[in-house]
Amino acid sequence: MPDWRVLGNVGSFFHTPVVPEETWRALPEMPGHPTEGGVKLSAGWLIDHARLKGLRIGDAAVHEGHALVIVNHGRATLPQVQALADQVIRRVHASFGVTLMPETITLRQT
Repeated sequence: MPDWRVLGNVGSFFHTPVVPEETWRALPEMPGHPTEGGVKLSAGWLIDHARLKGLRIGDAAVHEGHALVIVNHGRATLPQVQALADQVIRRVHASFGVTLMPETITLRQT
């Protein structure tokens, strides 16, 4: 996890998804942990294997070393962070059929 005093971030950005066992079995090589209600998947693994580490919109980026973390490379705006998170969610879903949910709470600008 990057040090927030060196590289601005809010820590882990996405929840650990829980999917039905059938969904997990359809994902080759996907690590999973059985839990009540399904199988827990690694959101970081999904983001990493969708090749999204380093993806950047403006100054908001997926951290190069820890795929769950969205970082601020200087002057990231809320719309940039939201657009980046939306892009990650769309691309992970397109790659694996799994929908990620943000762990953080952001205020939508009107």
